[in-house]
Amino acid sequence: MGETETKKFEEIIKNGSSQESKEAKEALKECFTKMLYSQINSPTLVSEQLKSFYERLKNGIRGALIEESIPVLESMNKTFPGDVGCFSPLYLNHMILEPGECCFYAAEELHAYLSGECVECVGNSNNTIRAALTPKFIDRDALIKVLNYRMTNPEFYLVPPQKLELYPNITEYAPDCKDFALHEIKYSATQQDLPDSKIIKLPPLQCGSIMVIIEGNGIYKSDEKIQKSFKRGDIFYIEPEKTIQICAPTFGSLIAFRTFSHETAPSLLRRIG
Repeated sequence: MGETETKKFEEIIKNGSSQESKEAKEALKECFTKMLYSQINSPTLVSEQLKSFYERLKNGIRGALIEESIPVLESMNKTFPGDVGCFSPLYLNHMILEPGECCFYAAEELHAYLSGECVECVGNSNNTIRAALTPKFIDRDALIKVLNYRMTNPEFYLVPPQKLELYPNITEYAPDCKDFALHEIKYSATQQDLPDSKIIKLPPLQCGSIMVIIEGNGIYKSDEKIQKSFKRGDIFYIEPEKTIQICAPTFGSLIAFRTFSHETAPSLLRRIG
């Protein structure tokens, strides 16, 4: 990270500066910049330091790393040997999401998806900036410039699930951001269910939305008397203000996700009817 830069960062924190202070963030930025450009300016030193780093891991030294990060680091070293990006987990929180958990990363946040299955909502843009661990185009200066250098715990990024009072089959994930919101639609049928219990009503929204069927099959009905059968993998666009009902399977389960943007609707309370 650069000996001089690291000492400066440590002194700022030891002297009582907040992690959110401009001074601390600028010092972290200097450390990060030094690390990225060492790939160009000191490639031999990078190789030597990586070798030493992985030897320490092999000998059981972990420092601030959690055990789950070790296989990730080993995979990085195998796929991108000699790449300074192999040090990046030292800067990042390693988050392991359990089923039903959700996280949100705003613009200017350094992040990377590692493995597993998830539902991801992203903006309609092509603005991913890369600086290491990739065969694709690298733009170190752009990444260094746009990052916010936030220092916080993993819990900061979690989005709590909220059950919609009038829609028991729907769980909402709504970060503090107008760009994205997600509804999980879930139903599990049993022999004891009443006939009308498998009818799932979706809240009318004042904006367009997209729904994808992850598991199960059934019938999709709109207030315009449109009726369509659906199965796993089907995707629907739902126009604003439309009242939608889903007839779930008599037996088995149904899982679907519906995503939308708050930017085109006046208020959350009016969106969720």
